[in-house]
This record gives sequence, C-alpha cells and structure tokens, in this order.
Amino acid sequence: MAQEAPNHYVTQFQDAVTHVFQPEGNLLAGTVTPPINVRGKDVKFPIVGRGEATPLVRGSRGPEMNASRTMLTATLADYQANDWAWETDAEKMMVEEGPVIQKTCGMAVGRKKDLLIISEMNAQSLVTVDSTNGGANAANVSPFTLATALQVVNELDDANASRGSRYCIMPPRAWAQFTSYKQVNNADWVGADGQPYKTGQKWKDWNGVKWMMAPKEYFPVFSANVLDFFAWDQSAIGAITGYELRSTITWENLYSGWYHNNRFSAVAKTLLPTGMIRVRFGVTSPISIN
Repeated sequence: MAQEAPNHYVTQFQDAVTHVFQPEGNLLAGTVTPPINVRGKDVKFPIVGRGEATPLVRGSRGPEMNASRTMLTATLADYQANDWAWETDAEKMMVEEGPVIQKTCGMAVGRKKDLLIISEMNAQSLVTVDSTNGGANAANVSPFTLATALQVVNELDDANASRGSRYCIMPPRAWAQFTSYKQVNNADWVGADGQPYKTGQKWKDWNGVKWMMAPKEYFPVFSANVLDFFAWDQSAIGAITGYELRSTITWENLYSGWYHNNRFSAVAKTLLPTGMIRVRFGVTSPISIN
C-alpha cells in the first residue's frame, strides 16, 4: 500500500448524540393538588375555613359554626420551548436533528413545571427549620441531622398538615446525609423495601413524609453556600394547567428549516401556606456516616 494512503482515511462519527448532564424535570408531578384543564385566564380555588363543635343545650338551637368561605385566584401564564432544525444542516449531519430537539425541549418543559412549584413556595413567608445554626457562612453550618428531619415532620404535624401525602425534596448533599442514618437506611427501622442504598433514587417513605433528592440547581440560594428546600402537604399548593403541552413541527419555506414549537400554560398557587415548611441547609456541611 502506498505510504500516502493515510491521506484517504475517513473520520467516523457516532450516529447518536449525548445530551449534556441536565435535570429531565417532572419530578414533582403528582405531589400537589391535582391539575385540571381549564379554559380562560384565571383559575379560582374555593377554600373552606374551620368550624368548632359547641355543647348541646336542650330546648335551644345551637350556634352555627359559620366556617369561612374564601376564594383564591391564580392567573395562568404561557410558556414555550422552541428551536430550529435547518435543512442545510440536516444534509451535513449523521444525526437526525428532529428527535434531538424534541427531547431537549421536553426536558426544558419538565424543569419549568417543577420550578413553577418551587418558586411559588419560595415566594411565601414560611416556618423555617434552619440547620445552619442561624449562620450564613460555612463556619456555622452543621449537617442535615436526623433531629432536623424530625423537626420538619413535627412542624407539619403542628400545622395539622396531614390530610394528604406529604413531601420533601432536598439537594444531593442533604439527601446523602439523611440516607446515611440507620434510622433511615437500616431494614430494622424501615423494613426491607425502604433501604435507599439498594433501591437508588426514588421517593422514600419515612415518618409520614415522602423524601427525594432533586438537582442542586432547583433550590433557591439564601446566601453563600446556603440553600433553601421545602416540605409540604399535597393540599397546601396547587398546580394548574390551562392546556397541556402542545407540539407543532412546521416546514418554514422562507427560512429553509423546520420549526419545533412546544408550548403549554400553567400556574402554581399557594392554597394553605401553613402546610409548607422551608428548610435551610449549608451545602458545604460535611457528611457524617452513621
């Protein structure tokens, strides 16, 4: 073979793509008051107050409870995740660009739905369980202890927020510390099906709350190296969709490309703020194996 044969070598490209690491979203589906499809701009949530029983007096009509009736309003907003697939690019690529764009858009939509719920909770003035010892710097940060987790449960109990499922999502370091405790990972405490090291990431039932790890980027920053995460009762917050995700792919002749248009409308609304707890955690706290 000629010594210059390497000049005819070809370059091989993988015919599949690898997406950059990113949250795929939709972690919080089913953790809030179930969504409904509505038409219009505003959504109304009827809220009923509390009534009390009184002693029965013979021969007398008892007082009415007169529990309050209020109405909460949420305004729907539209969101989209769009992109182009150019015909001229498609002729030069081994990878089919259309499915790649749709998957990328789908993950963007899923994250947005999760973040609408988290942003709504973060906007409220909530009872705060602070595991940073009241400090905003690494020197005052302690791990997310078992006692802190029990305090989260206790705050929900004190608020009588126990009518539905209760949830808590936490950043990876808090999750790693939480699942290191034998009271959380040992079969003697949680049963054979409750061991996080065997089952991997999923909602974990512990002490009446479903706990789960979520991406660090989901959580609002309180200060340097300090994040807030949340625990809540399902009845405390609602997520409503005006219309579900609609995807339209059209050939745009003027631009010589396919336009991928993905859109939906949604809103998250606080219904009962006493059923939500803010947890403050230092992301630089050391993990202590128990």
